[in-house]
Amino acid sequence: MADFENGDIVRIGAVMTFDASEDVVNVYHVRIIEGGPTTWAVMDGVIQSYMDGIMTTLDTELSTLMTAKELQVSNVSQTTVFGAIDWGDFAQGGGAGEQTASGVCCFAFARTRKPRTQIRKYYGVFPQASLVDGKWDAGVLAAVTDSMDYHIVEHVMVGGVELLGVAWDRVHATYEPGITVAVRAEPGYQRRRKRGVGS
Repeated sequence: MADFENGDIVRIGAVMTFDASEDVVNVYHVRIIEGGPTTWAVMDGVIQSYMDGIMTTLDTELSTLMTAKELQVSNVSQTTVFGAIDWGDFAQGGGAGEQTASGVCCFAFARTRKPRTQIRKYYGVFPQASLVDGKWDAGVLAAVTDSMDYHIVEHVMVGGVELLGVAWDRVHATYEPGITVAVRAEPGYQRRRKRGVGS
């Protein structure tokens, strides 16, 4: 069996560091639609390219204290851990000015056709100037929406590998594609983990 086959679910742990002290992590699950069977050598570049697509508009809104750390990759379907690779083009956020507290985030989700099943993401950390009258400004809302929209649409990547972002149910080993995106203007909160603490 190849490292990656059509139908496999790939887990990408997108790890960034805030102010060189706290890890900010979002986990993305993608399903390989076409392009398999393929190797880890090919998927390395595919995953970097996919995450560049996720970050295309988002990176300009993130605080300049947000820096790329690593992408943690595993093939959930084959229970294979490939470890950490470097990010692609993303290196650092571009939003200047005083930042919000590290746990303050913009919450976004994609609905699926299955009740109570969503693709959920907590985006941040953003500059304080992005909060206007207690709500995220248009720039953050548009960037987060674009990022989630990218994730729920099929993309043909390097080497013809086609990926689709999904909600993954690890208990039942089932997946659901997203159908619509919603972003909350009111700030949410996501606990951040200090580097070297916990797993």
